[in-house]
Amino acid sequence: MINIFIFLITILLLGVLFYSGCSKFTIGTTPQKEKVNSIAPDTVLIFYAPWCGYCKAAMDEFEKAVDTGNGKIVLINGDENRDLMTKYGVNGFPTIMKGNKVHTGGRTANEILDFANDNN
Repeated sequence: MINIFIFLITILLLGVLFYSGCSKFTIGTTPQKEKVNSIAPDTVLIFYAPWCGYCKAAMDEFEKAVDTGNGKIVLINGDENRDLMTKYGVNGFPTIMKGNKVHTGGRTANEILDFANDNN
C-alpha cells in the first residue's frame, strides 16, 4: 500500500514539474509582463486559455511557432494575465494578434509565422 502511495505522489510531482517546465511559453511573472508592455509592435501575441478546446487542439502549433519565431511570437495565458487581455482588447480564445491587427487565418505554425512576417 505504501508503494502505491509513493508511486502516486511521484507521478503527481512529475506532472507538476512537467507543467511548470512549460512556463517558458507563458507570460506570467512581473518581469515578463514588463517585457510585453515594452514589446515591439511587430511581435505576435497569442492569447490562450488552458481550458479552451480550440487552444488545446492548436497548442503544439502555437509552441512550434514560438520556438521558430525568433523572439517575435509570444504565447500568453489569458487566465493568468487578464490585465494584458484588457490592454490589448482580447475577448476570446485563442486570439492571435500583431499590433492592432487580429489574425483571422489558420492556426498552424506556418500560418502564424506568415502572419508574423507580413508587413501590412
